[in-house]
Amino acid sequence: MFNDYSKIEVLGDLERLQLALEGLDDETLKKRLETRRGNGRNDYPVRVLWNLIIAMKVFGHRTVASFRREPGRNSQLRKICGLNDFGRKKHLVPPDRVFTKFIKLLSGEQEVIDRMFTEMVVRLREEMASFGESLAGDGKFPDSYDKIYKICISYDELVFLPVARDSTKFARLYKGRTAVERLNGRFDRDFMFEDHCIRGLKKMRLQVSLSLLIMNGMALGKIQHGVTAHLAAVTKTGLPYAA
Repeated sequence: MFNDYSKIEVLGDLERLQLALEGLDDETLKKRLETRRGNGRNDYPVRVLWNLIIAMKVFGHRTVASFRREPGRNSQLRKICGLNDFGRKKHLVPPDRVFTKFIKLLSGEQEVIDRMFTEMVVRLREEMASFGESLAGDGKFPDSYDKIYKICISYDELVFLPVARDSTKFARLYKGRTAVERLNGRFDRDFMFEDHCIRGLKKMRLQVSLSLLIMNGMALGKIQHGVTAHLAAVTKTGLPYAA
């Protein structure tokens, strides 16, 4: 499906989107959204809007307004997302208000989205024998333009570690921290959290959750295509470009 592209950067974005959509087990979520949306006008079905939200994250847009130009000029992107160029719609691409209503609808399914993430982690564990053997933790605070909450702990876990800092084991384990730093970098750079315009903790939680779903979805999509390298990378598909 990628033979018609001349710009390799566009090809890469479409590949990454396709991988993410293939790796997402989102049928339950889409059915719940369709049920909640009910009857009425259906110029832009739930499944189309969901694909567009995923595409907006994959293409690295901060706002709906900036993203709408992408499907407006890219017929292949519209095709992947399910937008029909032929119809009686007033707008070829959904207007801002349609995205706003859908995101509000989507935010009401946070528990379902959380379960999706957990199920995808289980799938990754089944596909990769060593997945989850080593875990690392780090803090990341994206400003949500809302109240800031301080969580107090009984002792400073950064000071009183279960492994001695001057031990060889600590040095070996500390090297794994770079994996967490790369994850933070992906949030800032690829998903635009370093310079975002998200207001409120609820909206921030949704956007972070969607980003994590996309990362896991891309990893699972790569595995389905037999790719085992760069599974955690957001900008590398690992797939050979079609001639």
